[in-house]
Formats: sequence, structure tokens, C-alpha cells
Amino acid sequence: MNEKEKLPVIIGAGLSGMAISDNLSQAGIPHILLGAPPTNVPRLGESIDPAGTLALLRFYPEFDEYYFKKRWITVFLGKYATSCNFAQTLSRQVGLKMIGFDSPAEFIHVDRIGFDHDLYKKIVADNCCLHKNVLVESLDYDAGTDTFTALHLADGETLEPSFVFDCTNHIRLLGRTIDLPIEYISEPQRVVYTHFHAPEGTPEEELFGEEWEHATNILRLYQDWDAVDGLAWAIPLGSYISVGVSIPLEEGVELDKDEVMDWVAAAYARRGLDFTAVFSQRREVMMLPFQQYFYYDRAYGRNWLLAGPSYGQVWFPSASGVGAALVSGYLAPQFLQDPASAGQAYQEYADGFKESHRIFDWMIKQDHEMMTQELVKVESNKIVAENVKRVARLATIQNGKMSASLASLLIKAVSRDGVATSGCEVFQAELPEQTHTIFEQM
Repeated sequence: MNEKEKLPVIIGAGLSGMAISDNLSQAGIPHILLGAPPTNVPRLGESIDPAGTLALLRFYPEFDEYYFKKRWITVFLGKYATSCNFAQTLSRQVGLKMIGFDSPAEFIHVDRIGFDHDLYKKIVADNCCLHKNVLVESLDYDAGTDTFTALHLADGETLEPSFVFDCTNHIRLLGRTIDLPIEYISEPQRVVYTHFHAPEGTPEEELFGEEWEHATNILRLYQDWDAVDGLAWAIPLGSYISVGVSIPLEEGVELDKDEVMDWVAAAYARRGLDFTAVFSQRREVMMLPFQQYFYYDRAYGRNWLLAGPSYGQVWFPSASGVGAALVSGYLAPQFLQDPASAGQAYQEYADGFKESHRIFDWMIKQDHEMMTQELVKVESNKIVAENVKRVARLATIQNGKMSASLASLLIKAVSRDGVATSGCEVFQAELPEQTHTIFEQM
């Protein structure tokens, strides 16, 4: 590989950057990947949606040791608890087959620490990938041609890229550089998250014996019940569970991240889901002191693409991050040939997450006194509908013209109010009985 050639450059070696690099390598396209290798620090993106599951199992079946069964999404909202079933029924299997997918045995959570490490080893071992662990200090942009012409690196080197993929996530390097118009779709948040591990030698039946250990468990915290307002998640991953919460940012209010995590654990236990009984060993608590969900007004230009959270970011519990990263990777070789067509395809796929964001935004803004069983049922059904539409949009990108036509019809059908009514049940129960009530009925 000649480093002086004008090559595609990927800025950021997270999941989006690695997926793009892998697809370029598979297409035999030399490129440069800039960024640090993965660490063992907890990260976001372990619960994935059905579309992300289908993409992950199709492209990376060799990493299945990091995949864990996901049978349910449970949501705790005040006096109500809802559970959406992800089990593969015959109708779902047939529907997936019609739009070009082999139905997986189950949907999955993914251990991002193990998966990212192994994917990184694969990426940097390929001869088409030139990896540099170096920061980009500045970029040159030609507004007239809508192209990035140079990247100035922290080690003094200057690269002249043919194309640039921005995978810097919340840093948003390219968007900030050109002052791209942006729409913020939430109030500022703080995000606190960590992993709780089971003691070494814990029997497997304790790690997988409860149904909630096969679910993405989402919880709306209320200040009068739980000491803080927020939207939390608990995602079991074999020998550990990933736990986090997004809290509205209040100016001048300082929060102790360890205390916040104590509140989250206590809030789950208050609903009958005491994950610390199995996963008792808490690791370092991480905090993003400022997080705001957003979308730029476009995801691409003549020679650049904003991949994954560099273009737009929605509520973390929407479980859309892995799918978005893998779609950007899949489209990367096409983007080099036809930036307008591939860029628009990616933008439309990522824009599809906006409705899921609205659903979770509704959850956090409603007081528990305002909740009714009917309202919770309606919003739960919308979660199902949005997941169906994501799978259909993935089919329009990956599975050929016939599958794309059927998927487009499916999107229109599911977009009608009241269509997606199966798979979710809503229960009213006293807080300590909610987890038991959900899974006893399922």
C-alpha cells in the first residue's frame, strides 16, 4: 500500500469505523483507519434490535461466543410493566424469509468488549487496512466542491484523502468542522453506566435461570420513588450485566456517579428485579457529563459520510447503534462508487430511528400518575412496529429488488396505526411484584 496515494480515510476505530474498514477490505480497497484500539472499559450498544441481530449474524457468525439470547424487551412504567416477546413464531419466520432473511434461532445481546477486541484483530490484520493510532487535529474543506481535501494529524503528517468516513461519534469531527446545520431532539442529559459481574465460578443456571436474564430491561425512574428522574437499562451478558441510566441535565446540580448507580440498582430491586443478587461485583462507574440527542441535516457529501452516531443519535435504549454501524459498513464500498445513492440510502435508514426516539422521549416525559394501561399498550405496540420497519428498511438495502419491493410494502402496512398489536402484554402490579408478574404470565 502506497501511503502517498489518495486513499479512503476512516476517522475513528469504534464499531462503525471497524465495520467500514472490514467491508472495504473485503472489497479489496486499500484504506487508512485512524484511531485507538478497543479497551476493556464498558461501552454502550450491547442491546441490539432485530435488524442489528440479522446483520450481525449474517456478517460475523464467527464471533457467536459473544452473543446472548434476547427473548424479551421489558419496560417498567410507573404502576405498569410491559413485555414484548421476541420469540420466533412461524409467521415471523415466514415474514423474514419473504424479505430475504434466514430467521435466526433467537435475537441477541452482544458482549461489546469481547466482540470489539476480536473484530479489531481481524480488521488490522488485513493487508488492505493501514491502521494508525493517531488523532486528527484539523481538516481542510472545500465548500465549493463539498469535499474534504486534507487531514492534518497530531504526529505532523498530512493526508490527502479520496473519501472521509467520520466515525468519531459524539465528537462529530466533520460536522463541527464545516458547521453543518444540526437539530437537537432532546434536552441535555447525563449518562451513567457500568458492568456488574457475577463472582467467578457462579453456576450457569444462576446466570441464565431467570427470564429477565434473557431480556433488555428498561426502567423509567421517578424522583419521588427512585431519588432521580431517568431512563435506565439492564442488559444481561452471560457472566455480567450492563446497567446504565440517562438523566436530564440540571444546571448547577452535581451528581455522584456511584450514588446514581446505587439508585438505579435499588430502583430495579424495588420492581422485583434485584440483579445484584447474581451480579454482585460492580466495576468502575462511567459518566458522560453531557449528552444531547441530535441529527445533522444531511449524512453525506461529495466525498464524506457521517457514520453511526456521527450523523445522528437517539435514546440509547432504542438499541439502534449496532445496526446503524453495520449498515454504514455494508454501504461503504458502494459509497466510493456512488456517494449520492449510497449516502442517501444510509441517511434514510438512520432517519428511521427518529420515531423510536420519540417513543422513549414520551416515556421519560410522562409522570407516573399520567400513565394508563391503554397508553402503555399503545406505546409498546409502537416499539414493535418500529422494529419491524427497521428490519424492512435493512432488507431494502441488502436483499435485492424483490425483497426490497416486499419490504417497502411491509413498511407501509406497519406504518398504519393499530397494525402492530401482537407480541406485547401490559400488566398492572404493585412495584415489588412487577418482574414476577411479567414473566409468570409469559
